[in-house]
Amino acid sequence: MQTKPLRQIRLTDQIVDHIRTHIATTDLKPGDRLPSESELARELGVGRPTVREAINALAGSGLVRVTTGKAPVVGTVTGEPVSKLVSHGMAIGQISPLHTLEFRRFLEERAARLAAQHRTDAHAAALETILAELAAGMGDLERFSTADVEFHKVLASASGNPLVEIVIDGIADATLQSSRTGLRYVLDEAEWTETYKVHERVALAVIAMRPEAAEKAMRDHFDEASERIRRGAAL
Repeated sequence: MQTKPLRQIRLTDQIVDHIRTHIATTDLKPGDRLPSESELARELGVGRPTVREAINALAGSGLVRVTTGKAPVVGTVTGEPVSKLVSHGMAIGQISPLHTLEFRRFLEERAARLAAQHRTDAHAAALETILAELAAGMGDLERFSTADVEFHKVLASASGNPLVEIVIDGIADATLQSSRTGLRYVLDEAEWTETYKVHERVALAVIAMRPEAAEKAMRDHFDEASERIRRGAAL
């Protein structure tokens, strides 16, 4: 009979699992206090350095927030882990600007529809402000691309879905690089105007709470952006 070798689980990993289970089973919320190093060490019968290693591992993933001299607390989920993964993928050439654009298309066309359904007055005001910045940034690659990233972040927030917001925030650096790449191939003033106009159509549809129009306008936006990047790749 073939048997698989037994896998020895590190003590630190067991403590990590214990803390995760504690959070999940006690209905803790972001900012709620967790047992201190000394409390966990006594409860689990291990040394404080081992507990500290486990807590630091959880802090690195964002599950726990640590402040010197205080007990750890439950962390708020952010896009930072996604950001690190995507940034590494781009740095080693595994992820290209076109890959980023294709992934965002899947997520953001639907997000635009949700944004048109759930946006608040604050989101509408933020979109109007960003439209003004995009209009002022036409012809200026850095200014326009920076405003473009904020545009998509506001739409993600307006979607009302925290997962959408977390992922869009996590790929913000990749979005900025993708935006810069595409905007380098805007040929003339007429193309800059159309690039602004497609953003305007998305924003106005969301502000007017027209879900189908918002989704279509976002699809047009990604069609245009993809074409620019492919044009650049062909040069």
